[in-house]
Amino acid sequence: APGELVEGTQHAFGLVLPREVPIEHEQPGSVRAIGPASVHALVKYFKPRLVESKLTEGDNFATFEQVKLSGKPGAVYRIKLTELPPRGTLVEIDDVTPPPVPDLPDEAARWRQVGLTPEGKVLDPTHL
Repeated sequence: APGELVEGTQHAFGLVLPREVPIEHEQPGSVRAIGPASVHALVKYFKPRLVESKLTEGDNFATFEQVKLSGKPGAVYRIKLTELPPRGTLVEIDDVTPPPVPDLPDEAARWRQVGLTPEGKVLDPTHL
């Protein structure tokens, strides 16, 4: 259909990007792509491909927060779309998965983990 984006061959965290929006920069936990598509066309493209997300959309930007993708259990992403005339729209996809919480047996162990006693005193004053 006119104005509809077509799937491309490039992937970001398993998410297929539109053909019109190629990856420009990629590093662990972060992908940047830019292309001539509008923010609203990209929102329509991404929405059905996300398992779960919270969308905030404006005239020339959109952000999908708390994004979950199929095949990536436990992983959380953020997708930011920003219009950058005349180049088009910048797509920023970041892995924002929180680090795992350490499994500590009791409250005293949690205090030791951060270098304090249960009374809030520093365990080793030489390592401040």
